[in-house]
Amino acid sequence: MDPRERIKATIEHKQPDKLPVDFGSSTTTGMHVSMIYKLRQILWA
Repeated sequence: MDPRERIKATIEHKQPDKLPVDFGSSTTTGMHVSMIYKLRQILWA
């Protein structure tokens, strides 16, 4: 399943193969940059 299919499945309330996550790769994200930094430190420590 590619990223677009994951998002589409999630919007349609279907089970995707992986959880689609926004790590702040665009200016319209709802995550503050400091939270992204802390999340990356935790996930890739």
